[in-house]
Amino acid sequence: MVTEYGMSDRLGLVTMNANGGPCSSGELFLRQILQRRESRQIDGEISRIIGEAHSGCGILSERRKILEDLAHLLLEKEVVPGRT
Repeated sequence: MVTEYGMSDRLGLVTMNANGGPCSSGELFLRQILQRRESRQIDGEISRIIGEAHSGCGILSERRKILEDLAHLLLEKEVVPGRT
């Protein structure tokens, strides 16, 4: 979600650096540093997204009765008019 589809406001579309063929030991060292930094940023963003999603679950629990009533109504009528 974060690396393939760019679904992160903070990081945008990011991908891990791939080894693009032969390189010197200095280039390899720099690639490894960049990959570690990218990994930490990606891991942090994933943790943030999961935390936000988890904290939003309370809303559904608090309004469970309303959700159940709506589900029953939809089973009966198939359409529930919205507010305008």
